[in-house]
Amino acid sequence: MLLFTTEQTESWQRDIIAGAVQRKALHELAWFIQMIVPLSKSLARTMTQQQRLDYRYRTACAPKDWIPYVPIGNDPAASRYEAEILAAIFAAHNTPEFKFAPALCLASDLATQKCYEFGQPWDHVCSRCGGVFLSTVPNEVALCGACCTGLYRMAMY
Repeated sequence: MLLFTTEQTESWQRDIIAGAVQRKALHELAWFIQMIVPLSKSLARTMTQQQRLDYRYRTACAPKDWIPYVPIGNDPAASRYEAEILAAIFAAHNTPEFKFAPALCLASDLATQKCYEFGQPWDHVCSRCGGVFLSTVPNEVALCGACCTGLYRMAMY
């Protein structure tokens, strides 16, 4: 997982982006979603400082340990907007106590992780019929439209 032991503020992110623009290295950056987990005082007392940071600041993954990311490209504002949409999706499907926010990382950091570009389709193989279809969501068990429809019909009878 990508480990960041602090929450990135928007002003800090603007500074990082400005530095990348100055170095002409904007293509080296990507957005991922950072999950900030609340930590109770009783649990915090039993942990070291590093354990508390590792517990609180995590990389949001879906599904399981796959990291969705948004490359910055040439337009940091548009890519941030897309990353905020991704953060809102995570927030809508989790407990309200968890906070989700876009965070920056180097694209090279993602190369060592199980990750995928958010919103981009790729090939899946149907686990039922073996057909190949496009999807934007990584699934370990994937069904094509025909098999999903067939299973739905069987469930109705």
